[in-house]
Amino acid sequence: MLKETGTQPPVESNWYVEGTHVVWLAVFVGAVLMVIGLRFLIAPEGAAATFGLGRTAEGPYLHYVIGLRDLWLGALAIVFALLRDWRGLFLWLAMGVLVCFSDAAVVSAFGGPDAAVAFHVGAGILCLGLAFGAWRRWPKS
Repeated sequence: MLKETGTQPPVESNWYVEGTHVVWLAVFVGAVLMVIGLRFLIAPEGAAATFGLGRTAEGPYLHYVIGLRDLWLGALAIVFALLRDWRGLFLWLAMGVLVCFSDAAVVSAFGGPDAAVAFHVGAGILCLGLAFGAWRRWPKS
C-alpha cells in the first residue's frame, strides 16, 4: 500500500495531449514512406520516374530494395511516434533530413525532374521541423 506523501502522481492524460501533433505528423511521414515503398514494389518504373531515377538499372531489383527499405523505415517511424519514443523519433527524423537532402542532390546532379528534387527538399524540411518537435519533447536529464 502506498503512503500519502502529498505529491501527485504524473498525470497520464498528458501522454495523449503533449506532442500529439508531432506524433500524428510523424505517423503521416511514416505512412507516406510506406506508400512510396509499396509503390516501388507494385509499380517500380512509375515509382522510379516519380523519385527521379533514370532507367539505368537492369530489371526492377533496385526498385524492390528501395521499396523494402521504405516499408521498414516508415514502419519504424510510426512505431517511434506511437510509443512516443522521442529520442528514437528525433534520431530517425534527423537522419531522414540527411537522406532527403542527399536524394535531392543525387536526383538534381543526374538531371532528374525539378518536381522530384522539390519533393525531396520538401521532405527534408518537413523532417527537420518534426525532428525539432521530437527533440523538444525528448526528456533530457
